[in-house]
Amino acid sequence: MITWFNETETSLWETNYLVNDILKNVNKDVLIFSSNKTSYEDVKKYLITTKIDIVIHLSDEWGFKEEYQELSRYCEILLRQYTHPMYRNYANIIYIPLGYMTNMFEPDYIKMSTPINRYYKWSFIGSLKQDRQEMVTKFKTIQPNIYSHELQASDMREIYRKSIFVLNGRGNVKLDCFRLYEASACGAIPIVVGCKKEIKETFKHMQCKYWLYFENWDEALSRCQKILQDKKELEMRSVGVTQWWVDIINKINNQLIFGL
Repeated sequence: MITWFNETETSLWETNYLVNDILKNVNKDVLIFSSNKTSYEDVKKYLITTKIDIVIHLSDEWGFKEEYQELSRYCEILLRQYTHPMYRNYANIIYIPLGYMTNMFEPDYIKMSTPINRYYKWSFIGSLKQDRQEMVTKFKTIQPNIYSHELQASDMREIYRKSIFVLNGRGNVKLDCFRLYEASACGAIPIVVGCKKEIKETFKHMQCKYWLYFENWDEALSRCQKILQDKKELEMRSVGVTQWWVDIINKINNQLIFGL
């Protein structure tokens, strides 16, 4: 049974992802909450009085809520998004991908397609905050491309399925963003820009060797222009990101069903 703590099934960004992927065939008691809406003490009190096997902690992008790690003492497994290297860790904590937007994908949504048949060389969907204006400006020379501030989830899915690369500028604070995983599920190759130390720390539990990592957008532009001429590498990375997504979801799902 799933309990949505201070939430409903329709109120969360990633409901379909949690129910259809992470918790697929999981027959255990699950509590799902966002630390943006629920205090540590409220969740702790609930767990002390109610038997819950799996707790899913959503949000915490900023990294100011280390106390929520202690909830792992009151459940079999604690799942959480975002990696913060300064946090205490425990053996029964599993780090999960951020996921994808609800209503983005149809059932059995994984589709393999060759990147050389994709119309857009790159796409970006989102607001131009942080380094994203520089990102879009640098890459505008690579055509055809598409940038949109906001789209319906299903429209975003179709654009990613037609894109070779998906640019990923910094979110509110972290390099980790939903589009990395949404793009991977669509076979589009994510591009991440940040210093090596931050990339290593941010993706400690989630790093995909098929994504492209760079220290600045000039380096990213130069390398992507070359990769676009290499059909073999494009195919390898496109297939690789999708298979990585399938594998990591299956791994987490099996841990929840069969135990750590």
